[in-house]
Amino acid sequence: MPISWAATGAMLSGWGTLAGAGAIVIAALFGRSALSDYRNQRVTDKEIEVADQALTAAYRAEEAVEGMRARWMPASELNATEEQLKELGMKLDGMPDAERSAYISRGVIYRRAEYFKDDFEAIFEAIPRVRAFFGKDVADALKAFPRARNRILSSSDMLPVITRDQDADNETSKSIRRDVYGKWQEDDVDPIGEMVSAALNTLEQHLLPKIRPEIKDA
Repeated sequence: MPISWAATGAMLSGWGTLAGAGAIVIAALFGRSALSDYRNQRVTDKEIEVADQALTAAYRAEEAVEGMRARWMPASELNATEEQLKELGMKLDGMPDAERSAYISRGVIYRRAEYFKDDFEAIFEAIPRVRAFFGKDVADALKAFPRARNRILSSSDMLPVITRDQDADNETSKSIRRDVYGKWQEDDVDPIGEMVSAALNTLEQHLLPKIRPEIKDA
């Protein structure tokens, strides 16, 4: 039987078309998988970056809160603050010693807050990125640090008042001093310290496994 080369050629051409189409489908599937893997890796890399940024900012802010509350105020810090207050027009001369000391102590707290300003700015920079990648609860944990700063400053504003009223032993005065300086005794209540600790626990629980996967697998 004679071979129809025209028919054979058409059949082979058809097979070639099918094979080419199949190759395109396979390439598309592999390409889609590679693109998906690439995108997932990009998201993972971003999560690691944001987690690192947030935890670094939180640890800096924790140190800043502790620095603001440090009870020891060296003479150089007190003298510099007193001079600054006088330059700003505050009439410290002639005040009772205790009240004058309270105003200077308040000034020291504010100067410290200014010194640590960049540490709290790092928190504000991290908050929107953390919310985008890890949700509102984790972002809210970061907000605890500026809240702690604001509460310290608000309580320091009350130092001259409670000194002037000479009522340092009542519960309100003790609470104000604890806000400013932290615990006086081991069993004291320290709402600011507890707020900061709770925030760090939340952040570490959610973010450390992103940076150190062995924690998640442990």
